[in-house]
Amino acid sequence: HVFTNSDGNHITGSALIGRPSLVAFFYAQCGNPQRCERVVGILEELNHRLSAESPANQIRLLLITLEPMNDDRRTLEQIEQSMRS
Repeated sequence: HVFTNSDGNHITGSALIGRPSLVAFFYAQCGNPQRCERVVGILEELNHRLSAESPANQIRLLLITLEPMNDDRRTLEQIEQSMRS
């Protein structure tokens, strides 16, 4: 499979080999903003906990939007930025 990251670069499945990965499918935008924001918030917290517990062997968190035609690059970049802070 080939994925496109928030920078527009393509990532193949083979690039994920050699490091544990957790994959989550999500909606960045939905009819119930509290639900979408809550899910993203839970994923952010999970990412911070994983980073704190095993920084040397950090588990890669991959978020895959369920609506790439609706979730624009700006929205996805904002989510990525909040994951890094």
